Amino acid sequence: MFLVTRNPLLYLIGLGVSLAITAVIYFAIVKPQLDTANQTTRDAIRQAQPALNRGSAELNCVQRAGGDVTKLQACSR
Repeated sequence: MFLVTRNPLLYLIGLGVSLAITAVIYFAIVKPQLDTANQTTRDAIRQAQPALNRGSAELNCVQRAGGDVTKLQACSR
């Protein structure tokens, strides 16, 4: 709905109603979805972190081993 008026009071009332509708939509629909997405992301990172740490440790071991086969075999244990 688009209302054209010269009355400033009606303009302010319309602005207030628009802001109220926007706030209701944000807090009822958008914010809960964002909170769910953020929690899912945090859970995924928390779950993947141990595997990332192990991979980083193995990478460091392989880099330190250089070309020594015995040391490389020790890295995989």
